[in-house]
Amino acid sequence: MLRWARAEPGRLALLYRDRRVSYGELAARVAATAGSLRARGIGEGDIVALLMKNSAAFIEISLAVSHLGAVLLPINCRLGADEVAYIVGHAGVKLLLVDDQLRALAGVFGNIAVVDEAAQSDSRRIGPSAEAVVEPCVRRPEDLFRLMYTSGTTDRPKGVIHSYANYHWKCLDHIAVLGLHGAERLLVVGPLYHVGAFDLPGLAVLQMGGLLAACGGGNDLPPAAMACRDFVGKTITGAAVPAAGRTMRRCDQAARATAVSDRTRR
Repeated sequence: MLRWARAEPGRLALLYRDRRVSYGELAARVAATAGSLRARGIGEGDIVALLMKNSAAFIEISLAVSHLGAVLLPINCRLGADEVAYIVGHAGVKLLLVDDQLRALAGVFGNIAVVDEAAQSDSRRIGPSAEAVVEPCVRRPEDLFRLMYTSGTTDRPKGVIHSYANYHWKCLDHIAVLGLHGAERLLVVGPLYHVGAFDLPGLAVLQMGGLLAACGGGNDLPPAAMACRDFVGKTITGAAVPAAGRTMRRCDQAARATAVSDRTRR
C-alpha cells in the first residue's frame, strides 16, 4: 500500500458509501490512525481487537495496527456478549475498537474506543489527535500478524495464529491463481472479520494497486453496489453468499439503468 502511495498517490484505493479514498490519502489515514493508537498505549506486539462491521475504518485500522507492529484480532460481531468477553480475555486484548451500534457486545471491558458513523468512514475521527507514525514497524516473517478465533460451535472459541509469512504467501497465492492486477475492482460483501472477505482475495487487491469497495451488507449493500456504477461494463471481482449475490444482481441492473439515464441527461 505504501509503495502505491509513493508511486501513484492519486490512484483510487478504497470506496465506502459515497467516499473515495486514494492511495495517498489511505497512507495518510493509516499513519494518523497509528499515531492515535500509539497515543492510547498501543505498541509492538500488543493485541488490538476489532468488533466492527465492514467499513473504510475497518481496513484503515487493520493496516494501522500492523503499521505499529501490533497484532490484529477481528471478532465476529454476530457472537454473543459472553463469547466476545471470553475471546477478549483469553487473547489478552489491550484495546477493543467497537462500532457504536455494537457497543453492548463489548460488555464491561475497560479499554474501549467507540467507532461512530463518521469514524467508520474515516478512522482519523476516532482520535485522540496525535503525531502520525510515518515509518512502519519492521516485522519478521515469523512474527504474529493476526489472531482469528473460531466460532466455538462445539466448545469454547479457539485462537488461530497467523504469522506475517502465513499472510504474505497466502496473498501471493491469490494474486497468482486469481490473476490479480492493478485494474482489479473488488466488491467486499462478506464480513471482513472473516478470512473469506479479508483474505480472499481481500487486501491482496491493494498490494496490486487495485480498488477495494467495502460493503457492510444488508441495507448497506445497494448503496455500495450503486456507488460502483462508474465501473459498469467493467469486471468487478467479489465473493458472496447466494442471498447477497441476488441483491448484487438487482443492484447491477439498477446501476446499469442509472448509467444509461445519466448518459441520456448529458
